[in-house]
Amino acid sequence: MPRESEGSTRSREEAKQAAAGRRGAERPDGTSAAGGRRSPGPRPTAPTEGAAARARADRRWPWRPFFDLAVAAALVPGFLLGGLMAAAAWRRWSWVHAYPALAQAHGHAQLVGWGGALILGVALQFLPRLRGSALVQPDRVPLWFGALAAGLGMRVGGQALAALVPAAAPGGLGILAAGAVLELLAAAGLLTLLARSLAAGPPLGQKKAFGQVVPLFAVAAASLLAALALWAGAALSTVTPAGIGFGLGSGVRHAGGAVPDGSVAAGRGGMPGAAVGAAVAATLPAPVDAAAVRLALFGFIGATSVAMSARLFGLFFRVQPARVPLLGAAAGAFGTASVLDAVPGAMALVSGRGAPPAWGALADLAWGTALLLGTGAVRIFERRLPFPGDKGRYRVWRDPTAVAALLAYVWAVVAAAVLVVRGLDGLGIRLTPATPPADAALHAVGAGFMTLLIMAVAPTMLPGFGGGRLRDPGLVAAAVALAGLAALLRVAPGLIQAVEGRAPAWSTGAMAVAGAAGALAVVLLVVTLWRSWRIRYLKHRHLFSGSRSLRIGGAGLTQR
Repeated sequence: MPRESEGSTRSREEAKQAAAGRRGAERPDGTSAAGGRRSPGPRPTAPTEGAAARARADRRWPWRPFFDLAVAAALVPGFLLGGLMAAAAWRRWSWVHAYPALAQAHGHAQLVGWGGALILGVALQFLPRLRGSALVQPDRVPLWFGALAAGLGMRVGGQALAALVPAAAPGGLGILAAGAVLELLAAAGLLTLLARSLAAGPPLGQKKAFGQVVPLFAVAAASLLAALALWAGAALSTVTPAGIGFGLGSGVRHAGGAVPDGSVAAGRGGMPGAAVGAAVAATLPAPVDAAAVRLALFGFIGATSVAMSARLFGLFFRVQPARVPLLGAAAGAFGTASVLDAVPGAMALVSGRGAPPAWGALADLAWGTALLLGTGAVRIFERRLPFPGDKGRYRVWRDPTAVAALLAYVWAVVAAAVLVVRGLDGLGIRLTPATPPADAALHAVGAGFMTLLIMAVAPTMLPGFGGGRLRDPGLVAAAVALAGLAALLRVAPGLIQAVEGRAPAWSTGAMAVAGAAGALAVVLLVVTLWRSWRIRYLKHRHLFSGSRSLRIGGAGLTQR
């Protein structure tokens, strides 16, 4: 195991303290935990049930509430709503007129909830340890988490309310705007705590492995704040008399590329004017929303995923050490792409005019290049390193989390290819009969790269965060299979459209099934994680013993 991987788990000071704890640990009867004579001091008292309960509650922070929020966002406004929207377009349900606004709410929940909240929770728990420092002012995390959860709920719920209930549209738009602003403030507070914690660590010269991914983390944080600022500005424009740049009745207030085919437009025939008008008013300006989505998905989630993969895959999945020059190049490409999307998004918010097509083409090329460079830096497709004691028995296909990591980067490559083809097409170089829809690249990263990477990392790290160890790997394998199926069903129609020139007739039906498969994958993941934590709590009723065991996934990383 590389020295940097071992050192990234905890600092030298933590190791010394743990060793001292082992040497000084005593059993309840007063004897040393390692054997020997009874110590002369008083016997330690067993903790009360109240103290043990408080310890279990404290163990949840800072990561567990973020995980719970991510799961709630994925199950209800994420995969479930996504599947229902596809079914509505497929079967021409009465509320199909609200598709564009609901599509924006669905995407926001997936990005800020399913992906964003989970990333923030893991980062608060793990990155200070990786940096060799401690989380500063942890008592403020619940406050900012509450603001983030409330903001996300208001942002998504307010938009859905305004789109579906015409009579409640003014109130829904107000809730939408307040929630978007609250999200921005909460994310800024959490990122500030994290930045201060990382700045308190030892010099980067002593943490060279961490220093290699600092540029990626910096780009990710800036991209998240830029995306949330654009969303907040767009949401505020819905409650101002003339809007900010866009008037409420502007024809550009639609979700470009969100409608899979002509079903939604056809389904609007005969709808009351008030219902259609409310749905249009609840739809954020398309150029602004598109820029924010790409910043959050490609910039924040993409750059963070590459950075975490570079530091963790060698430990968990026996991947060779990351290529440092490619990590730097990927950070530069992610940063360039973020600027190419953030600037036009801000200009569209202020002036009401979108960027020229060539600008968007350059952004597509930059995002695609960043994903390709990040994939090459991580080395997920190269030969794995042997570990001591392997005796040649390790196989990637036997570890469902390793398979999930591999599939995640397959989808990253697919997304990069779609983005490059779109970028070249925008510059007049056509490689396919039709331009791949933007929707294909977005879901290749969201449903494919992001979700499968969660399926790889969550069963590997989160059981250890909760003091347990992974149970039921069969359920993890099933969750990975369902997540892979969901990504395939969601992205395939867009890829076929690029080749054949039109979306296949079964597109909306496949998307509906994809939503159900994704939701079931999340449920299976939650079940296996809950069992892992529950077994720990049942076996260890007292948490103030002299030693602590933390096992992170199948990699066998144990602290005592």
